Amino acid sequence: MVFAERFGLLVESGQVSPEAVAAATEVLAGVTAHLGRPLDEETDAMMATHLVMAMERLARGEEIPDLPAVVVEEARGYREEWDLAVGGLARAAARWGRQAPLAEISYLTVHLRSLKGEPT
Repeated sequence: MVFAERFGLLVESGQVSPEAVAAATEVLAGVTAHLGRPLDEETDAMMATHLVMAMERLARGEEIPDLPAVVVEEARGYREEWDLAVGGLARAAARWGRQAPLAEISYLTVHLRSLKGEPT
């Protein structure tokens, strides 16, 4: 896995659990397939780090503050990325019997949009 060292450091420092890494790795596999290219530590690390931290928040039942409605609506406008974020985060959240929070979906959507080189 391209982010193994990064994720390993986060586990060693106690910031995330191995379960969060496993969940993030599954979501990242879907992102890789969607993009049609491998993910890269140099260009995709911010998204990967946010994602594994989001998985840890899901595991702990923590949520980030809600985003302004205008931000969520803009993210929803990126249909392809929104659908990928919803699907990936829903499957991951189900591991812990939770639902993916709207704010996490919105943030991941924006990350995915930027990975494609599209303006946000």
